[in-house]
Parts: sequence; structure tokens; C-alpha cells
Amino acid sequence: MEEFEKRFDVSRETFQRLEEFHELLLKWNASINLISKTTEGEIWERHIADSLQIQTLVSGKILDIGTGAGFPGAILALAGISNIHLVEKSTKKCSLLPRDNKSKN
Repeated sequence: MEEFEKRFDVSRETFQRLEEFHELLLKWNASINLISKTTEGEIWERHIADSLQIQTLVSGKILDIGTGAGFPGAILALAGISNIHLVEKSTKKCSLLPRDNKSKN
């Protein structure tokens, strides 16, 4: 994982948040089916890294419509990008998504 931290230049705190998200994703995936079971072993590369690779390209307000398991919006938010809004119609899937502490939801 040290290689991942260097590749994306994330702080230890950010990496810890991403690890916590990874653990929650695996936990919730068992009952909600957020990602394909065949990609569970590839979460870091296939989902998290894939989401983070666009972080230098985004600016302004971001609207992630149909975010599902939170890719890429939740991952970008956990990496410190602000002003991201996640939209998901499935309340089950929303259970996993990080929330802004200032939110009234």
C-alpha cells in the first residue's frame, strides 16, 4: 500500500479514510451488492485508484449522479476534494456513502 500512497501522493490520514471505506465497502457488499463479487480483490486498483486518477482534472462543483458505491465522488471527497455532491436513488446504497457533518441528512 506504500506504493499506492506514493502514486497518488495521499497523506496517512487520507489513506486511513480510504482503508476504512474499503473495509465498509466489503462489509456492505455482502448484503447490498455494490460492486461485482469478482472485483472485490481489485478494489484498490479497479475502483479507488480509478477514481483518484481524475482528482487533478476536477474543479468547481462536482455532481456525481448515480454514484452507487461512491465511485468516483466519495473517493474524491475522502481524498480532500470539496464541493462534491453525491446523488443516489437507492437508500440502501446511500448507507455506505460518507456524509458531510454539516448536512442535516
